[in-house]
Amino acid sequence: MLDRVHYIQGGIVHGFQRGRELGCPTANIDPKAFNDSDLENGVFFGFAAISSQPESVYPAVLSIGFNPTFENESRSVEVHLCHEFGRDFYDDEIKLIICGYLRGQLKIPFDDLVVAINEDTLAALDCLKQSPYYEFKRDQFFQ
Repeated sequence: MLDRVHYIQGGIVHGFQRGRELGCPTANIDPKAFNDSDLENGVFFGFAAISSQPESVYPAVLSIGFNPTFENESRSVEVHLCHEFGRDFYDDEIKLIICGYLRGQLKIPFDDLVVAINEDTLAALDCLKQSPYYEFKRDQFFQ
């Protein structure tokens, strides 16, 4: 459980395209928009909306940190919106409410990474169906 929810708004920028390769596309938030330094690195869940579809709010699972499997040099926020879109969102803005924490970042063998991502996604979706989390889907932040 987090001590509070975290609100982030920022542009979507190009990443390494690893999420697509793994079957879990992500929206990478512009690092300038993420200055919430009190959040530790890890896997989180919440809700997100994108500016090109502001009427819809989607469940999201996200990774914050250096992605130890890939040994990234800079900290990133990579958000997987749990919805099939069929397009990317570069140049869109994203609004994200981080509601809860699933686990710390781990160095997972590449062959096991898809399984871990799927388990995290199922856990996130399960949490977001429960109180108090599901109420954040209707938060004023998304209006």
